Amino acid sequence: MVEDALDLADGAVLSADICIIGGGAAGITLAHELIGSGKTVLVLEGSTLDNRQPLPADHHETLQRMETHPQTEAGTYDICDEHRFCDPIAQTLYEGRVSPEMAAIDPNFLTRSRIRVYGGTTNCWGGWTRTLAPADFDRRDLDPMMVWPVSRAELEPWYQRAIYYCSLPSTLLPTRYDQADWWPGVADQPIRPLTPSANVETAVWTVMNGQGPATPDGALDFQIVWGPALQRDPNTHVLRNANVRRIETQLGIVTQVTGNAIDYTTGRPGPAFTVQARQFVLAMGGIETVRLLLLSNLADRYGTLGRYFMVHPLNVSALRFAGGGRPVPEVMNFYAWPWAKWRNMQYPPGIFAALTPTGAALKANRIGNLRALVGFDGFGGGTLNLNWEQVPSAVNQVALSADPTRVDLFGDRRVDLQWSHTAQDQRTLELGAKLVVNELERLGLLGTVTSTDLRVAQAGDHHMGATRMSADPSTGYVDPNCRVHGLQNLFISSSSVFPTGGYANPTLTIVALAARLARHLGAREAPAEAPAEQPAVVAEE
Repeated sequence: MVEDALDLADGAVLSADICIIGGGAAGITLAHELIGSGKTVLVLEGSTLDNRQPLPADHHETLQRMETHPQTEAGTYDICDEHRFCDPIAQTLYEGRVSPEMAAIDPNFLTRSRIRVYGGTTNCWGGWTRTLAPADFDRRDLDPMMVWPVSRAELEPWYQRAIYYCSLPSTLLPTRYDQADWWPGVADQPIRPLTPSANVETAVWTVMNGQGPATPDGALDFQIVWGPALQRDPNTHVLRNANVRRIETQLGIVTQVTGNAIDYTTGRPGPAFTVQARQFVLAMGGIETVRLLLLSNLADRYGTLGRYFMVHPLNVSALRFAGGGRPVPEVMNFYAWPWAKWRNMQYPPGIFAALTPTGAALKANRIGNLRALVGFDGFGGGTLNLNWEQVPSAVNQVALSADPTRVDLFGDRRVDLQWSHTAQDQRTLELGAKLVVNELERLGLLGTVTSTDLRVAQAGDHHMGATRMSADPSTGYVDPNCRVHGLQNLFISSSSVFPTGGYANPTLTIVALAARLARHLGAREAPAEAPAEQPAVVAEE
């Protein structure tokens, strides 16, 4: 069932076994996994409108190729720009202020890189999927904070569930992303990985199909693929226009959350509501989750809440080179656009690879992780597109505005995002790029370098780390089960719990952690119903 909170009586009190706050990839996955558990589930989604945005003709191709958005001048910025669906009124709740370094590269970061609409940021992503690299789970050699309290092996079955939710072939095992030799057997064109060296290896991505039977967006928008099953389930209730504003606790237990609808005719607060539940999950993304916790004045004994915020700094043309008209070896089909697709599928995912430092090279050079997309132009020239990992830094912080006049339509303080890149982040870029360049030179694949630009050019759009996971409450905000330290029944499902960022796009890991949390909350073992809208596989290898 789906309802609008504007239709509630003012002061309404709702109840459920589990209350999920947020209707994006994490919240939808959690709710779908809980189908058949016998538990009543209430999903609070903070938007009403599903306005489909008019996009330029080449939008989809650009998004898939670069997985980045064009820079837009602040004075002409459309708050719904580059999002497939948008609620322009609810989207204003995401406005805030960013620090000078972020403002210099992306003044609209807070509204451009996330979207407050049903389906969340799946409405503006490009469907790039891969696991975190094995090395990412323990980098204590670089910083004592860079350790996951769960192992990659423990996440394997949950990565398999995430592959299902991302409408990828069932024959794809999570370990395949790090087995480059496996992929030529399923690709529709000749591809093969470069021979790995001691310093550089191949990492593989899948790209969810942008077409499908139900919608031009295929499986990209989770609310379209998985939402109908939630609506059919008698124990699941999706309440839209439900903007949670405070979390209330007593003796280490969350007793209730309170919020308001938006009156869309006036742009002012609508009816107030209260939700009481046995368990609460915050699935609001890597920034808004923190904002709600800060607005609620929850205890933060060790001062970790909001700190250690990370993105994936990006430079899509860090290196340009000319090839003098030499033909590009066929092997580079694996690394260049347009990429290969999965063979014998009606709606095949894309397959492509990038070059990354080996685990041994990361430790030997004392750098974070990095990936290099090699954009050959067909004549031996091209670009290196670099995306890399930040080391957690306490100065990178999601905070509330200190200015009492900077508030949203409910009168709640907006976000102040303090972000900069550190000397260690720059070291990762420079030494990681050098490893890749040396490898291309060794293989005779690098032409004459025409320009080098080793700086942060874009923010990378992935919000991680501000409620980090740690077995020790003094170094993190949630425990290995994603439960908030010190509270018995409050959990977080978001990339904000990541202790490290690696270089991989975070959504597959977000969905894996959401499925894992659902089991902890009582999800049944058997998979829930697979919707008819899921892109169909004609045949699989």
